Amino acid sequence: MDLEYILFLIIGLILEVIFVIFAWDKIKLIYKRIKADGKIELSEVIEAVDEITEIVEDAMDEFNEVKNIQKMKKDELMALCEKHGLDTSGTKAQLIENLKEMVKDASES
Repeated sequence: MDLEYILFLIIGLILEVIFVIFAWDKIKLIYKRIKADGKIELSEVIEAVDEITEIVEDAMDEFNEVKNIQKMKKDELMALCEKHGLDTSGTKAQLIENLKEMVKDASES
């Protein structure tokens, strides 16, 4: 295995942790909302399950999108950079580097 591939795998694991943390914060907010009146009804639980499912699916979609970064075409990388407010100019390698920097910065905060 080359070093870049190992680094990419490590970044993938860091991203997965970030997305789990992100999803967990949203899930805690849902729990607080449904428990606010001191009782939890079945309809609230069903609604919460739907919301949590959507949160987890969104987080996994985002994770899978970034995880497959090396396989992406330049226009896909540009769209991903734009989605995250990053510079969209440069070569494919520069776009990948921009995304890796974003992940690194997110993991340090």
